[in-house]
Amino acid sequence: MGADAGIALVGASETMPWTYWLIRNLADHGHPGPVWPVNPRQPAVHGLPALGGIDELPGVPAAAVCLLRPDRAEAAVDQLCALGTPTIVLVSNGFRETGDPDATAREARIAARCRAAGVRLIGPNCVGYGHFGDRLVLVAEPLPAGLGIGPVSVASQSGALLSGVLGAVAAGGVGLSRAYSIGNGAAFGLTEAVEEFAADDGASVLVLVLEAIADPDRFAAAVAHCRAGGKSVVALRLARSARSAAVARSHTGAVVGTDRLAAAWLDRLGVVPADSIEELTVLVRLLTTRTGAGDGVFVLTGSGGAAGYAADLAARHGVALADLAPATAAALREVLPPGVFIGNPLDLTGADARRKERVRELIYTDPAVGAVLEPYALPWPDDSADRHWFRDGLTGLAAASTRHGRPTLTASVYGEQPTRWVAELAGGAPLVVGPSLVAAMAAAGKIFPATRAAGSTDLTGPAEPDPAGPAAADEPAAADEPVAAGGPVAAGGPVAAGGPVAAGGPVAADGVVAEAEAREVLAGLGLPLVSGVVVDDPGDAGGYAAGLRGPVAVKAAVAGLAHKGRVGGVRLDLTTPAEVTAACERMRADLTAAGVAGPVRFLVQRMVRGPEVLVGLVRDPTAGPAVTIGVGGWAVELVPPLATLALPSPFPDAEAAIADLIGSCGLGRAIGADRTAELVPLVAELARHFVDGELRDYATVEINPVVLTPDGPQAVDALLIR
Repeated sequence: MGADAGIALVGASETMPWTYWLIRNLADHGHPGPVWPVNPRQPAVHGLPALGGIDELPGVPAAAVCLLRPDRAEAAVDQLCALGTPTIVLVSNGFRETGDPDATAREARIAARCRAAGVRLIGPNCVGYGHFGDRLVLVAEPLPAGLGIGPVSVASQSGALLSGVLGAVAAGGVGLSRAYSIGNGAAFGLTEAVEEFAADDGASVLVLVLEAIADPDRFAAAVAHCRAGGKSVVALRLARSARSAAVARSHTGAVVGTDRLAAAWLDRLGVVPADSIEELTVLVRLLTTRTGAGDGVFVLTGSGGAAGYAADLAARHGVALADLAPATAAALREVLPPGVFIGNPLDLTGADARRKERVRELIYTDPAVGAVLEPYALPWPDDSADRHWFRDGLTGLAAASTRHGRPTLTASVYGEQPTRWVAELAGGAPLVVGPSLVAAMAAAGKIFPATRAAGSTDLTGPAEPDPAGPAAADEPAAADEPVAAGGPVAAGGPVAAGGPVAAGGPVAADGVVAEAEAREVLAGLGLPLVSGVVVDDPGDAGGYAAGLRGPVAVKAAVAGLAHKGRVGGVRLDLTTPAEVTAACERMRADLTAAGVAGPVRFLVQRMVRGPEVLVGLVRDPTAGPAVTIGVGGWAVELVPPLATLALPSPFPDAEAAIADLIGSCGLGRAIGADRTAELVPLVAELARHFVDGELRDYATVEINPVVLTPDGPQAVDALLIR
């Protein structure tokens, strides 16, 4: 059925803004066919004659939009399906999103009816869709002016943000191929949109506004199909502050949360993250103009201050600054005055137009340069007579970008929206114009990342840890809840070590495995554990401690108790058997007073010294398995994790991936090459077992801390959650 067939608007009304925007958008984007409002109570809707019912339609519509309340929408969908309507947009809300069982059942019936009839259902609770190349734009909200046809598609689970995202695309001077408001996605969801995009020859970049992914395996396969076809997928994620209660029972979950797990998973899929709608303007334009040459950005500025500001922003947002070839640097020295520092950023203060053009010529042709960025510190030019110098400068920039076929990014230093003159200039060249240098640098860091390893997500920003922060404390630390911070750059606090591990330990109702059993599981995998003994009696604990050298730690061994220190379940730096016995007696009393159920047993360990690292593995319902490596001990909840990696299955290159992860996030520099080399096999073996080995039945496996002793890494405290 051609795009010139009629469009039915069932429930259209003069008083409903959705109706107005549907009719307006169809007209503005050139739909050639008739529009048939259906409303038995109004003879005309916005100048169009209205029909009394679906049975009065003069033909089978190319698409129908249902604007009726839920109880009437179901019957209307049945009629439209029987008529053979190929696509139905259910704008109406009041379905599954309400949480009402009856409303949820009604949505399921409508979806099943459409599937059985071979009808594509968009929604409910959405604002419609647009096929811009087919001049069929059924969107029930205002769209930005001048939105043309182009290589970008958008699929949004949020109807309210669809116009904003389309505005960002239009502001970047890029046109649309398709746009979908997914809504509840009863039959056509986010994954279906990605699958359709993969087969769309007119689109090269897909922007997703996503809240949740119901079918992660199918979604991942669809993204892989897109990337195999040379297409880019960008995601603006919403509701990112939510955490999973099941994951947050561990330290790893508390500091990682579902947001960072999802980020690591999407990163492994090759999805480009967008942190703001403003950033999208630059991202989509860069992705549609990048030629594939060079992996770095070269920054040209007109002042020393701008160069310093740009360098700071590049470091903050992880932008890879291109290192020029020696031949390029030598040629620049011949062009520029003596004493000019040849670096990136390059300050061209005082350079005339001829010299600046020669510099651009050299920069654009350097093989390391994938894009050029020139911050713009002046008011954007318009058509006024006093802005002709500004126009000349930007025209030269656009000409250089066009001549060399490399994208050039320019952005306002102080955050000014580009004028229409600038937008029109950029539309005819690979010139990317951003409203702010901050958003431009953030976007550049996503396309040209400086240090991020493949498949990993750096969660802390700057790679260097702060030596003055909690990670540098040199205090005693041990077990589950040490007394003071002891991180990877610490000189090392004592942590428990000692004799054999006792078997046993139940699994609590919430899945938390008692530490004695957890340690036995990990010891069975060959993990280097700081050993200890579990006893029932405080006197036996004191007797065992008498045979140990150095300070001793005692921890409560109770099923279901994930964080022992918070309820008095950890005692450190005990030096005599009497102190150990007294500490156990006091611990039992404290835990009983805190309402801890079940018998209290005691794990006794000798304390050892060394920098501490957290190694945590969690299994997210959407993101799947992931490993986080970060600051160990109690400080983990004060210092963010250094990096999280979504784990593929199978995981044949575990050692290389873990080494890249540790090296990319700064931990390797903090603990040194030797300790990194010792830590990598331990983490890689844990990750392999967690993905598809002996630990595949656990939701969380956390070793906090792993102590980097002179004899190699040793795991001190183990938390397993089934």
